[in-house]
Amino acid sequence: MKKLFFYICILLTTFTYSQVTYVGEVVDHKNQPIEFADIILQRNGKIIKGTVSNEKGKYEIIAEKGAYVFVVSFLGYEKWERKVELKDKTILEKVVLKENSEKLKEINVASNTKVFKRATDRVIFDVKNSLIGKANGNVTELLNFTPSVIAQDDGIQVFGKEGVIVLINGRDSKLRGDALMSFLRSMKSSDIDSIEIINTPPAKYEANGNIALINVILKKKDIEFWNSNISASYRQGYHSVSAYSGSFNYNKKKLFLTANLTKRNGETRGEESNIIYYPDNQWNQETNYKYETDLWTANLSSEYRVNSNWLFGAQYTGSFNTPNSSNTGNISVPESGLNTGILQIETSGQEDGDKDFNSFNFHSVVNVTPKKTINIDFDYFDYELSQNSNVVSTPNQTGGNILDEETRIGNRSNQNISNFSSKVDVDYALKKGMLNFGGKVTFSKTNNDVLITGVVDFDQQTKFSYKEDIQALYTSFSNTFGLTEWSFQTGVRMERTQTLAQEKILNSEVRNDYVNFFPTLYINYKPSQHHNFSLDYSKRIHRPVFNALNPFRIYTSPFSYSEGNPNLLPAISSQVILSHIYKSALSTAVYFSYVENNSGQVAVLDNSNLTQSITRLNYFDNYDIGIWANYLYNKKKWWQSSNTLQLYYNESTSKIYPITPRSITGIGAVLKTTNHFMLGKEKKWVVGFDFTYRFPNTSNELIYNYEQYFLNAFAKYNISDKLQVSLAANNIFREYNFNNLSTRNNTDAIYRGYYDTQYLKFSLNYNFGSSKVRKTNRNVGNKDEKNRI
Repeated sequence: MKKLFFYICILLTTFTYSQVTYVGEVVDHKNQPIEFADIILQRNGKIIKGTVSNEKGKYEIIAEKGAYVFVVSFLGYEKWERKVELKDKTILEKVVLKENSEKLKEINVASNTKVFKRATDRVIFDVKNSLIGKANGNVTELLNFTPSVIAQDDGIQVFGKEGVIVLINGRDSKLRGDALMSFLRSMKSSDIDSIEIINTPPAKYEANGNIALINVILKKKDIEFWNSNISASYRQGYHSVSAYSGSFNYNKKKLFLTANLTKRNGETRGEESNIIYYPDNQWNQETNYKYETDLWTANLSSEYRVNSNWLFGAQYTGSFNTPNSSNTGNISVPESGLNTGILQIETSGQEDGDKDFNSFNFHSVVNVTPKKTINIDFDYFDYELSQNSNVVSTPNQTGGNILDEETRIGNRSNQNISNFSSKVDVDYALKKGMLNFGGKVTFSKTNNDVLITGVVDFDQQTKFSYKEDIQALYTSFSNTFGLTEWSFQTGVRMERTQTLAQEKILNSEVRNDYVNFFPTLYINYKPSQHHNFSLDYSKRIHRPVFNALNPFRIYTSPFSYSEGNPNLLPAISSQVILSHIYKSALSTAVYFSYVENNSGQVAVLDNSNLTQSITRLNYFDNYDIGIWANYLYNKKKWWQSSNTLQLYYNESTSKIYPITPRSITGIGAVLKTTNHFMLGKEKKWVVGFDFTYRFPNTSNELIYNYEQYFLNAFAKYNISDKLQVSLAANNIFREYNFNNLSTRNNTDAIYRGYYDTQYLKFSLNYNFGSSKVRKTNRNVGNKDEKNRI
């Protein structure tokens, strides 16, 4: 035993003596430390050891003595290489990386680079270093891996936010709804460098809405390239939908071009039901819909670099759809005080229309000096919507006088929204800190022409117009104030708004003119490599969507209509977020938000004639307190798992009691897990699933929502580096899209809806050409107005 111990000690001593601790630091040309730089020791082209630099640029590698190729690299800098012979116990090496704004060679690193990072005003998901980023998925799959984000067929949700705007390379995608989700599904994860989640948009961005910005950054590689992608998919639910997309990117010398075209056509099913518990009657209604869509979306953009200090470009985005639908339904009212029998009504309807959207952006970026950059944008969009619908209601058996004969109601509507905006942004690097300032002007106009026929004593036409002009100025400043572990950013945005709502036939108008100031504050504290704390504060405005301002009634049956309200006022909100990231794996956040004079739809139930009218009012104040945590498990090369839990408490106080309850409070929670597995020796198979469970909860609109649970699964096979096939199962449990209970005028009502989200989907994807993609940043000027369509 003593001899064995002696030999072990000799071996350990020999092994220890044969190793060298290689330490040093990585800095830029200004001698500033570079965090997350890749440090690699290679031999015969193979990676022997690897690590990353910490927040102070320091690194340490323990390796055996011998000859290596020492490689240091970081995104945006030239790769540094040197042959080294490790002999001494400790070797100090200071590496200075040179910036490379035009060219970046592809890096293949087997290191533990952090997946999630915290900047002063945003969280960054480093896609290229994640398993899902290497699995040839799409952007919607990436978003489901991102902390606090849920991406589903009908849209994107960020915890604690009421809406989301998606940017591509800092430029608004300009698409909403189905067109946006279709476009994101056509973008491949292999082309994505990172995704930025901006929960508190800084003063540079419009102050409208309690929203988050999601900025998708494309990879930046060699300066000359071309590549293309084509994909096709077929999904089978109750009905079928097919989709096709193609993209092309080209960059040579000073010219950059990109194009994307997507087509989606087919049919989906909708199922809606409601039960209204009137004092003397129980109203039961079920309606089945068949939606037909023929959607085209197009995105074209180009940039030309005149010289190293000036570039200009243009972008076009278009969306064209012919949405048609038909429906059949049944209304039944059991025997009650109003009837001697059972009232049964059969309903049927047909709707057809056209929806066209065209958007243009022209921009220029001028580097006046190495420390001063001026961005100029001109934006214009035009939105056209025409709809014709007919609803037939036929009584099968009348037990009273609610409906004695067949009725036919027709709706014809035309809407046009146009917007022009111009903005200037200046970035000025001072000796101590960064100063940003700028301004924006916006001119919006909407015209509505609506004709209703078939309603007794109500056949009429309306011509409603709404004008909105906004002038904005902002400034922000960021600095560390000499504190290496701290960073600060503060800003303020001033917006003046003038509105004019006119009903031309009734010769009525409503004017508003108001000025608001919106401060923002960010404090970031990083005491060590593994911990990052941040505190964000913002004040924002919630302007009503354009459609909510039209006062005319739209009838869907003799018993139901909706109308807008030109007197709606914007709501003002304040939010504070305290967040923490630990080892890039555990992200947590606590948030508080308060909204004053909030607005929304109110369904008013009339017990005397069983009618349901929907209007829009500023009718409640609300606040939310919540906490969420996300844990990313990526310790296995073949498995990556993102797990999120959100807990929150909300309280809303009504201003229109007793139409609604006086107040409502509640606790809610969301549990979500997303998992990807790479299988096989060559890692050609990728399978996974995501599951989301929403506990019963109350929403701010004084509504109670029942529990929901969604399970999706998929399998992908990489036939080659260029060709991939996949099969996905969506909403396996066939959960409702909404399922809630509301109380209006002391009358309870249950509403449910399902929109053909249970389906199987087969996809085929093919890439060809070069795989080089350049990153450019552009933030268009009118994303806020487009989000209100």
